[in-house]
Amino acid sequence: MKEKTNYLLAILLFVGISCKSQIVPLEEYINYRTNETEIPEGTYIKDINNLLNKFEGTWIGEYNNLSYEIIITQETVSFLNIQKDRLLMRFRITTLSGEVIEDTTGLSNDSYSLIRGDYLNQYGTTYILNYYGSDTYCFQDGNIFINSLGLNNNQMTLFLYPGLDSFNQLCESSNNPPVQLFPMEKMTLLKQ
Repeated sequence: MKEKTNYLLAILLFVGISCKSQIVPLEEYINYRTNETEIPEGTYIKDINNLLNKFEGTWIGEYNNLSYEIIITQETVSFLNIQKDRLLMRFRITTLSGEVIEDTTGLSNDSYSLIRGDYLNQYGTTYILNYYGSDTYCFQDGNIFINSLGLNNNQMTLFLYPGLDSFNQLCESSNNPPVQLFPMEKMTLLKQ
């Protein structure tokens, strides 16, 4: 009898926990953002339909005499009792002669310098990531937009929409204007 009682309690506990948690497909997360709706505790924003897979891998491209190597991986994070699948972006930017401008490829997942995924647009085609560069006080931040192209998803476009509110008085008064590492016009990268 004691075993049946323990078994029944275990089932009730499981059902209680299951009722509190829910899975929201990643492509529906945009609805919460657009409607400014609070996400319930215990929610898992999950890439059920594997929409992030097409972005994963190493991408290479050139823009404005710079060479870009972008490495995109996927992770699941937890915050405020909510889980979320997202992309992480590491990068190495060099001059065409090989001089390193910036390199985040060796950093751990918890590094502040990594570019972190946020959401898919309402069409599920463009993924938006949050970017905070090494010089965030002088305009090096914003959102990076990536879009996978080609029959086999072997091409990707990327551009930066800068965070305009990060430009401050110190940058404005200096003789050195802020330098963006990522282009504000679409560049094309090829999957390796």
